[in-house]
Amino acid sequence: MDTAMTPAPFVAFQTDHLATLAGIGAVAGGMIALARSRRWPRLVRALEITLAALLILSWPAEWLSAIHVNHVTWEEILPLHLCDLASFTGAAALVWHHRFAAELTYFWAMAGTLNGLITPTVKYAFPHPSFLAFFLLHGTVVTTAVYLVAGRGFWPRPGAVRRTFFASLAYLAGITAINAALNTNFAFIRRKPENASLLDLLGEWPWYVVALIPLGLFFFSVLYAPFWLARRLATPMKEPEK
Repeated sequence: MDTAMTPAPFVAFQTDHLATLAGIGAVAGGMIALARSRRWPRLVRALEITLAALLILSWPAEWLSAIHVNHVTWEEILPLHLCDLASFTGAAALVWHHRFAAELTYFWAMAGTLNGLITPTVKYAFPHPSFLAFFLLHGTVVTTAVYLVAGRGFWPRPGAVRRTFFASLAYLAGITAINAALNTNFAFIRRKPENASLLDLLGEWPWYVVALIPLGLFFFSVLYAPFWLARRLATPMKEPEK
């Protein structure tokens, strides 16, 4: 292949990466401010539907980018990474204001997808289709999670950590069986991503997979803590009985 036609490799924290992160932050901040203003409810609703559509379209965008580089595998065809599931729960939360879907999106996005934005598993720089597809998925998922909580006020309810943790365990069990059947690496539980990630700090396989279970519970608890504390502070203390 002519070197002039070879796509530039992606390098983390270069201009295209930082500009994309800034753009995602600006979109999330703008939607939150608009929703909290309560001035244009129809515009807010239209933006929610648009964001939900982008979440759903992120799946075909992934496999179209795979077709572009002639590297179509089960992992591009099937939307079974946890970030893919978060895109579907996020769309459900935006369209139907489903509270459990909003909780799953918040915890999965902030504990997992956000790490993908910071340490992307993408090979080529902007404007390669794989770059665009990757950040479309991860950016819309994180934007949705932040928006639902800060813009719509869909705080995780009491028991949200427990519900999300058991849903995550069910996902882990199911995706383990699918990986074994299809020889895939959904959720990176058979091998780590090629790019550097937080998984590198957890040891080798299978220990990093085992460590993800208590670590996930810890992250969910940390993410829930501000809402638990806010509710505690908002509840007036009862006067002790004499």
